[in-house]
Amino acid sequence: MMTDEPGARPEISIVLLVYEHEPFVSAAVRSILNQDCAPAEILICDDASSDQSYDVVWDECERYSGPHRVRHWQNARNIGVGNMHTILPRTKGEVVIVAHGDDIALPHRARRLAETLRETGAAIVSSNATIIDKAGREGATLISGRADGRIAPMDVLGGWSRWHLGATHGFRRAVFEAFPPWKPKRFWASTDLVFPFRADLLGGCHYLSEPLVKWRQHDQNLGKQVSWTSDSGDRSREYRKAYRAIAHLSMREDLAYFVEQRGETDQTRAMQEALDKTLFETLSAWKDARSRLLHADLRPVWLPKREAAKTVSPPGDVASE
Repeated sequence: MMTDEPGARPEISIVLLVYEHEPFVSAAVRSILNQDCAPAEILICDDASSDQSYDVVWDECERYSGPHRVRHWQNARNIGVGNMHTILPRTKGEVVIVAHGDDIALPHRARRLAETLRETGAAIVSSNATIIDKAGREGATLISGRADGRIAPMDVLGGWSRWHLGATHGFRRAVFEAFPPWKPKRFWASTDLVFPFRADLLGGCHYLSEPLVKWRQHDQNLGKQVSWTSDSGDRSREYRKAYRAIAHLSMREDLAYFVEQRGETDQTRAMQEALDKTLFETLSAWKDARSRLLHADLRPVWLPKREAAKTVSPPGDVASE
């Protein structure tokens, strides 16, 4: 394993995020170490897992003797959603690729993302993915019927979409360096929405229809821990609209900073108009859902994450989409 020897700045940095991934992380680490790109910088961070995830990471890295430069560590305490934003400033590559400890990267993933960033001039590239289950059995591809190409700047304002899946992202480091440092305590969310919005300001987003990731679905996926996935009514709607409003407010702050630094253009004016319209619609929908719940004599209850993850919303919502 190579560590922190001085040398030329790598083109590619790969960040592997690990938390409570003991059953899956060995395959995830090997898939990153086996990337067929030019020698890359690989950073693997375990976010204070309570299981043996980091022991597995350590063993896999100790056995590695390939060309990539590898650094790995375990946080002294769990940071949570903000962990990636403590790692990004430690990267050195012009291209940064994000991976997760329960997924599997195809061997050419890093190379294809870096090539596409160079060829298209985009600031972020996403790809298709093959869905796998807990045991690694392959199912359908995530997206069907969408060809390679640019993603329209306004697409990201509609909320999370499969072609902006963060687990498939590769981006230029300007996506995080050209904006103020991320403050997770002010915005608790992943970067699936905000990073593509930033990329639209910097050079655009590009989608590859080729699956480059095996995206694992299991009971501990983050998305399944933060929302009532079994509930199609107002409880789920109120959460989703609040989450989206927070993301849109963060985008609004990024846009204001970008304009302050680089000046206003026709593009930024159009994005501001569309963003403000979408934010108003999102807040209106949130207000309606929250009001119906309150009129039904229901009140929000905040639970510890592990307890909330086991909670299934009962039936009986006031309205459904």
